[in-house]
Amino acid sequence: MQKEPCRITISLSAFEYRKLICWAKAHGKPAATYAGQIIGARIEANISTIDEMMRDIAKFEGIGVEDLEQQWLDFDKKGEIE
Repeated sequence: MQKEPCRITISLSAFEYRKLICWAKAHGKPAATYAGQIIGARIEANISTIDEMMRDIAKFEGIGVEDLEQQWLDFDKKGEIE
């Protein structure tokens, strides 16, 4: 598992971006830093839901959760389906 922070590119509407800038400035943070904190918090708040969804998908596909996760991580690295 990667231990260093990862960078991703996201798209927001112009309206959402303006609101993110204002929200971040109100907290004294740069927009990118605050966006990362928001995304991280939402992932942490939904870990059990994410795990449940992965179990359901793995069961439907007839594979283990670990195999499903590895498939998804491999896809994300390569950008292609194996």
